[in-house]
This record gives sequence, structure tokens and C-alpha cells, in this order.
Amino acid sequence: MGRGRQAAQAGQGGRSQSEAAGPSALARLGKRFARFRLERPRGTRYPDELRQGALALLGEVAPADVYRTCGISFGQVMAWKEAQARSPAVPDVRVFSVVDEAATPPPARKADESTAAPELELRLGPWSVRVRLVGAGPSERD
Repeated sequence: MGRGRQAAQAGQGGRSQSEAAGPSALARLGKRFARFRLERPRGTRYPDELRQGALALLGEVAPADVYRTCGISFGQVMAWKEAQARSPAVPDVRVFSVVDEAATPPPARKADESTAAPELELRLGPWSVRVRLVGAGPSERD
């Protein structure tokens, strides 16, 4: 009995586990692309998750299968690859977490400042930015 026949009888079909997982992952991704097209108007940009999923599957299954199942073109995939290569590994946006620490006492107010005006303070390292509402005064226009 040949190896192919033995593997077929064993239920493996001559494929490794990663290749066997590829078609089911491809089918799921194809359904996600189809659902996206049904829910959005024509010309809507594909989300990053779908693009990344398609690019990841290109190494596991035949590219023609990815194009056909997901309904995307070779040109789209090439544009996504170029965009992925150009994008920086670190995002440009920095998100600062809110730190609840013991409140420092506010500096003493001058006698002419209103005590009723709320104030907001933002601290970034050694920097501090304060924002407050300006009361109606002679300098404001009617």
C-alpha cells in the first residue's frame, strides 16, 4: 500500500495540520468579507482586521484561492502589502493613562481671582497645563 493511500485511510489526506486549517480559515475570512460587503455601501474601505487576515492567509493557501474566496483583487493585496511595509511599527499616537494620586493643594489664589471658576489641570512629566473658565469682565465683547 502506498503512502498516499495510507494517509487517506488515516484521515489526513496527505496534508499537514496547518494546511488542513487553511481552507476553514479561508472560508471564515471569505464569509467575513461577504458580510462586510452586505452591511456597507460599495466603495467602503476594508477594515484593518480583514486586510491583515487576507495577508496572513496568503502564506498558507494559494493566492488565487484567497482572491476568489474573499472577492479581492491582486492589486488590492499589493496595495495592502505596500501600506503595511510603509506603516511604522510604533503608532504615532501616544495615550496617557489617568493616574489617581493624592491631590496636591492648589496654589494660593490672588485676591482678584474668582474662587467659583472650575479649573482643569493636565500634567505631562514636568509640564502642567491649566484650563479655567473666564468670568464675564470688561474685556469680553457683548
